[in-house]
Amino acid sequence: MDRLNCITLTGEFIMSILTNLKNKVSNIFRKKVDEITIDDEIRERIKKAKEIIDETNKKIQIYKSGNIEVADIVKDWNLDFFLGNAIKKLLASTKVKNKLEYIKSALWYLDKYVEINNNNKIVITPNKIPVTAVIIEWELSNEMALILKDLLTGNIEGVLIALANSIIKK
Repeated sequence: MDRLNCITLTGEFIMSILTNLKNKVSNIFRKKVDEITIDDEIRERIKKAKEIIDETNKKIQIYKSGNIEVADIVKDWNLDFFLGNAIKKLLASTKVKNKLEYIKSALWYLDKYVEINNNNKIVITPNKIPVTAVIIEWELSNEMALILKDLLTGNIEGVLIALANSIIKK
């Protein structure tokens, strides 16, 4: 079950709990269900909770394309925190208006990776999700596809230069 379904189910779950509670209170006091009302404060909280869930659903969409979620890529390619976040930001940059902020963030994560690993070569081995599938599903531009391939082949310097050039262009 993906995150989107979990969040949708959470909203439904909250409503079912409230309905269940309303039924139990009704039975305890032997009143008709219609006579029990949810006050305006609770109704407003439910409305805010639904808005938060809707906003979260929108945010999640930038981390998924087709059947491939960034989290699946990070897990399948066995990426560490910094490389995983760099990939996440690079891919998300293809789906947002403020691409520059995401590219800057990816650059920051890559820079931290290099700093921590003392410029050691990156070794990434995709298992079940091939790079070509990511490029196709995410409809990556040629530039972004090359950056991703450079990253996977350990050409971190090429990636850093390409990202820096991308920032300068914008």
